[in-house]
Amino acid sequence: MEKELNQLEKEFKQCQMGIVEERARFVSFCIEQYARAKNMSTEDVVSLFEKYGITEHFCEFFEVLHTYGHNWLIEEIDEMINNRKHRQRN
Repeated sequence: MEKELNQLEKEFKQCQMGIVEERARFVSFCIEQYARAKNMSTEDVVSLFEKYGITEHFCEFFEVLHTYGHNWLIEEIDEMINNRKHRQRN
């Protein structure tokens, strides 16, 4: 029984790592696409995403967001940034 539990624990940890890697790849894709669309460096996009919480949002809602195309993602990022800029001013 202990052997089976250890195997299940190992498989669970591998699954969790797979999820983290999948989300990291998605965020990386978003960064690259946004940088290309806005003619920005990836470093500047990372800073922008950090400033406005884009990375956290995309990780949190990964299951839904990763199914959309890159054009929609660019528009979504622009809208999020504009909304968050507006909130910061108020």
